[in-house]
Amino acid sequence: MPDNTRQQLDYLAQELTRLEYRMIDPVDFGELKGEVAALKARVDNMAGKVDQLLEMANQGKGGLWMFRTAYVAAGGMAVWLAEHFITKAIK
Repeated sequence: MPDNTRQQLDYLAQELTRLEYRMIDPVDFGELKGEVAALKARVDNMAGKVDQLLEMANQGKGGLWMFRTAYVAAGGMAVWLAEHFITKAIK
């Protein structure tokens, strides 16, 4: 075999070896694809739960405003009563 042909064959063998290390294993790719699909399902499930939590928080926000208004009104009434009766008792 000529020397040039031998060098070409050695070069091709090295390139094939290098390419084999870079190739994607179909089994590993299939496993990764399955894991990605499972993660997508979990993220979709979590997104639904986050939407529910946001809805609940918005409902709770209305209740907090109501209680805050009631406490402010009660505090104002207590201050008015205390001022009205205490200042009249002092005079």
